[in-house]
Amino acid sequence: MSRCRVDQSIERREINGFSFPLGVYPVEEMSPREGYAVWFEPADGADTGGAAGGDAPDLDSPEEGGLAADWEEWPDRYVLDIAISATRVESLSRALFAMMPGRISPILDFLGHDAYREIDPYVSYDLIGQERFIDALRRYRAFFFEDGLVGFGALSEEPFIYVFVDEHKLITVRVESALKEKVESLLAAFDLQPVDEISGADAVTHEHRGVLDAPEDRTDLLIAEEIVEELVDEWALVLNVDAYRNVDADGHELGITPWRCIVRWDRSGDTPDETPITRNRGQSDRPSETEGDPEEDDEESWAADPPGDHPEVSVPAPPARRAVGKSWNGPERLYAEVLVTAGSLAAADNLALTRLREMLDDDVAPDGTEVVVVADRLTESDGRSATTDTQWSTPGPVRMPRTSRPPLPRREPRKATQPAFDLKVEQVLRSRWL
Repeated sequence: MSRCRVDQSIERREINGFSFPLGVYPVEEMSPREGYAVWFEPADGADTGGAAGGDAPDLDSPEEGGLAADWEEWPDRYVLDIAISATRVESLSRALFAMMPGRISPILDFLGHDAYREIDPYVSYDLIGQERFIDALRRYRAFFFEDGLVGFGALSEEPFIYVFVDEHKLITVRVESALKEKVESLLAAFDLQPVDEISGADAVTHEHRGVLDAPEDRTDLLIAEEIVEELVDEWALVLNVDAYRNVDADGHELGITPWRCIVRWDRSGDTPDETPITRNRGQSDRPSETEGDPEEDDEESWAADPPGDHPEVSVPAPPARRAVGKSWNGPERLYAEVLVTAGSLAAADNLALTRLREMLDDDVAPDGTEVVVVADRLTESDGRSATTDTQWSTPGPVRMPRTSRPPLPRREPRKATQPAFDLKVEQVLRSRWL
């Protein structure tokens, strides 16, 4: 089973008995303050705001995709911002999640590699069984509770409970009025008292870092990007940005930009060639699950290395792929990297998936399922460099699968020349198998 492990060479920072997460630490003097601040927010359908930084997602903002209509209006609620020593974050968050019903909507923020957006905000519009949510927290606890690149949480609408652990490992809770006393009783059990203002690493200049250790020979230990890919499938997450506009974090239109896309092919048996594959961003093929309560956590330490209705992107059906006289003996999963210029996420997805199908046609692979794993925008200079670099180096880690790809049965590939870099045209610039 896949899991993760913390890098044992990283030392924890501690100030006045307050422990900081391994992946987030202050770089100037400060006085951390445990406790919680509480205030009231009135019901407001437009103020449904980003999971990032502990704020509820602002789904009406351009960078959040303008998807407020997909959520019910949030009721009158109390907000509790909580700071607690990093060594106790997991215990408190697990207790808070236990207050939620058996089926919840997960939330995930990841500090990705997009040139115009600091955080990749993922949400699920599907309810998943809480046991699946808790199982992921258990398997990837080093990532969730120590890594400085990720924030996570969950939402339930009945009763209304929102719990989010941000990338600084500060916790934000939003609950309907009837649950305020219950939450405060829980915080009191953790010896947390009301304060005027909490103080964590984000109160001063601070740094974020990844903390995972994944040697090349340990394919069971995942890096951050691999965990995010798995969570998108497991939690039915969608990237909560507008798929049909290309804007920066301030909502400014960018027009056509270079995109670096990682696409995946999974063998899944025959798919009728005449049927277009329509897939929502992050859509999971898993059947819905029945309700379940969180399982009891084992006490083994991760540090010791224990074992809706949202926009759809419809792309043309792939051409028939039949290896005449040959049987497929290749891998069950393939990855490719595709560099494109596009004016929206939907257009970049479409170009990347179409190119993947052309590559599969060259390799006479059987039918399967194609998915865009990630589509990150590049700056113009990085895009130009990527089109001319013989080694094709692009920002961020190359998602190179650590298992070897057996030779594929091939036929003569189509001849193609690399198009010129042009930000006035949406096109595929380069592609390669990983």
